[in-house]
Amino acid sequence: MTDVAVKPDETTPETPETTEAERKTPAIKLEDLPDLTRSLVLASGSIVNELNPINEKLNSVGDVGKLVSEAVDNSTDKRVVSLREKMEAAMKAFNEAEAAAQKIVKPTLDIPSETEIAELETKQKEKVAALNSFAGAFDVELKTKGVTEKVTLFDYLDVIVQRKRGAKAGQGEGTSRPRVDSLEYTHDLSGESGWTKATNAKGESTFSALLVVIKKETGESLSANDLHEAWYKQVGVSDWKDANEVTTFSYSVTPKGKKEPVQYMIRVTK
Repeated sequence: MTDVAVKPDETTPETPETTEAERKTPAIKLEDLPDLTRSLVLASGSIVNELNPINEKLNSVGDVGKLVSEAVDNSTDKRVVSLREKMEAAMKAFNEAEAAAQKIVKPTLDIPSETEIAELETKQKEKVAALNSFAGAFDVELKTKGVTEKVTLFDYLDVIVQRKRGAKAGQGEGTSRPRVDSLEYTHDLSGESGWTKATNAKGESTFSALLVVIKKETGESLSANDLHEAWYKQVGVSDWKDANEVTTFSYSVTPKGKKEPVQYMIRVTK
């Protein structure tokens, strides 16, 4: 048998996390190890057997909200079933009432139709292009005349109203704020593990709760519309009510001053 040399600067993590898929076949078989090292491996095995249930128990503490939510969803207890039916009925009633209220209010608002929006967007692009052309000619003329002061065409114009980001008006009925039963996220873009339910202080799972998570992890403030638009686009709908019961979409946020974005896979259950 051959002794295995250990470099002085090598250290071993206290509790390395490995899965069966991640484990590799050692270059030296267990039975070929020197006596002392083989004994250390065998002794460590009992510690691993004791450590794993401890870690599993500790991991469950971090997922209390998820465990409780899943337990409520799957419970057959008559009391829980009754309460769950009340929650579902209340959510349905809320959505119907909100849609009815919007149907009454919407005609009273001066909201452009989709055709009008298309026409306005075309005109807006033409005006912006014209302004940029004039601004370019303005700069060239100043340089030609030898003017060194840093001024632009826009210094002499009225303040230009900037177009707002967010969902467009005139997308038709059903553009109400999405109401979901569950909103989960993970940094595993394969969506195979690490799912965490985003909840607020009341235990409600909402897009606003997810925004709080993103703010905490990246320092960036987003609007709910940012997430809504990415969701609609990736699942191919223009209204959340047209999406399937369970859908997933990806979203990335690059923290200020960082080059690498924080990646999210988001699962929405209506």
